[in-house]
Amino acid sequence: MFSSLWSYLTSLFPSSSSASSTVRVSPSINIIAASQTGTALTYAATLQSTLTPLFPHTKTTQTINDDADIHIFILATTGDGETPDTFKATFQQIQENKEIQAQELTYAIFGLGNSTYNKFNACAKNVDGMLQKKGSTRIGEVGLGDDNGV
Repeated sequence: MFSSLWSYLTSLFPSSSSASSTVRVSPSINIIAASQTGTALTYAATLQSTLTPLFPHTKTTQTINDDADIHIFILATTGDGETPDTFKATFQQIQENKEIQAQELTYAIFGLGNSTYNKFNACAKNVDGMLQKKGSTRIGEVGLGDDNGV
């Protein structure tokens, strides 16, 4: 997932050349972290620190930002396939299409889960399904992290 995202970022916003310098147009990136225990927030912070030197308009939130060019969802699943408490309002916003134009949303998703559970990475899969149904543009495949280590 991250290699697809990186390729997308570097190709979508090409450099514009002038006689004296090259300037890269930088997209606005919104990393949305949904976590019950904090693991997704740790991944989001690492991703933000990696992206910010090249894409300075990168921030981590828990909501969709209509001004962002790209949304990167890092979504944990809790309990029996449930959405983390920190993401329930945003999940409902996507589900009901409140205040967002999903058809204009460009996104990537990385799920955090454990394959020993029946509803492995349910939050990431559900969000992706809703966004795809609404016509959003996904970058690469959905990443499905597995805490089981297999």
